[in-house]
Amino acid sequence: MAMDETLLAADIWAINGVVLDGEGKPTPPTDPIKAYAKGFIAMLKAGLVMLPLAQGGTGPGAPLSNGLGQGGKIINLLGPVMSGIAGVDPVVAAQVAVEATAIATYMMASAIVSFLPGSVEGQSTETSGSGGSLVQGKGSMGKISGLSGPSMAQVAGGAVGQTGPFIVDQYTVMCNHVMGLAEVSFKPNTITGGAYGSFVGAGVGGTIK
Repeated sequence: MAMDETLLAADIWAINGVVLDGEGKPTPPTDPIKAYAKGFIAMLKAGLVMLPLAQGGTGPGAPLSNGLGQGGKIINLLGPVMSGIAGVDPVVAAQVAVEATAIATYMMASAIVSFLPGSVEGQSTETSGSGGSLVQGKGSMGKISGLSGPSMAQVAGGAVGQTGPFIVDQYTVMCNHVMGLAEVSFKPNTITGGAYGSFVGAGVGGTIK
């Protein structure tokens, strides 16, 4: 799974209902909507994830079993990454810059990243009677939760003075897209820690797609 800027733009555009052109045909998302969706996803993909707790079962020379991760946080989300793409129109550039920074702030504060049992892997270096560490520790298929359209609207919509059901619906679509499709991963050796019968460690530098 991965986020999809074309799908997100279509979902945001659909909030308006069916918009028909002069020939009575449904119109596609506008270029500004496409740029907005593209910028939002680009900002997330440029962020990083820190995983404060990874754990699982180990044994001498054995691979990690039931490895999981909890309490991950997104860091390094930069509003200008989004506004540089979504705010190319000078008429809205200043507003988009403020909104993008508020979205980034909300997501870094609220998003929670987790890995289900089996999605964190690695190899124990422990030997019989002696502790070791986890090598080649990695994670895949991490999911993002904790986001809410109304909460994002309060933070980001409030920052630019936008209120009402439309903006709540828009941010709900964005939050649901991230929670439903985004996938977090950690490359080998970015999840590390001690191993002695069980593994407890942490991950740094996770990526989002």
